[in-house]
Amino acid sequence: MAPIIRDVPVWARALAALATLRVAAALVLYLSGLTTVASQTAIHPAVYAWLALTFGALGLALLTANRNDIRAAWLGGVLLLIAVPLTSAVMPTQANPALAWMGRLRPDAFLGAFLWRLAVELPAPPSASLRRAGAWVAAGSALLGAVAFATNLSLIWSPLAADTDWRARLATGVTTGGWYWPIVLLPSAGAFVSMLVRMLRSQGDDRARSTVFICGLVAGILPFFLEVLAEETWAPYKSWAHSPAVEPVMGAALFGALGIVPFVTA
Repeated sequence: MAPIIRDVPVWARALAALATLRVAAALVLYLSGLTTVASQTAIHPAVYAWLALTFGALGLALLTANRNDIRAAWLGGVLLLIAVPLTSAVMPTQANPALAWMGRLRPDAFLGAFLWRLAVELPAPPSASLRRAGAWVAAGSALLGAVAFATNLSLIWSPLAADTDWRARLATGVTTGGWYWPIVLLPSAGAFVSMLVRMLRSQGDDRARSTVFICGLVAGILPFFLEVLAEETWAPYKSWAHSPAVEPVMGAALFGALGIVPFVTA
């Protein structure tokens, strides 16, 4: 049987390959001691490195080794894209200006499109009409992701000249009020809601097989997404969340939940 990766569109395979290269490069540089990390953070950079390695390795395995389930292939792509922003903590651009260009390679901008492709297939293959609807939503998410991806890519050759540069709204690493994470996370959150609704409406074996998987996926990732989205859209909340008394507790809860995802989905 031909590998299922052939059923994944070329654009998705290219993004997965780019995500793999960025995660691998970031981890190699970090583990070799060639990058500088923040000296004081609530969550140790090693936690980010371990999660990036776990998500990246499992994602690559699901995407390339699976031969009979398109759902596993899309899940592999999702895990790879989630690993990308986790590497930012082990190679912050402020401390590593020579590697700033790597921070502008953002295949994770297409996370919403990947998640909607996965949501269409869960918990069971959909009807033709539902597949078409899901494909349209995924295409819209991909279009938004392409704009965010291209904008950040342009900053490699043409850095921001001033805060008035319109690209600052779509660039990563800006202060609260940027559009990058809302563009990525709002469609992603919608995909999780779709998975839950379809799970609740399914019957028999489909529901039994999907309950643990979907609930674990949503419980592990969605709170993290919502917290980042809240930080990027509400400055008072961001200040509170990063206060010395709150940040360690919230970080432990969110990263603890995120850490269970590879084990639940594997």
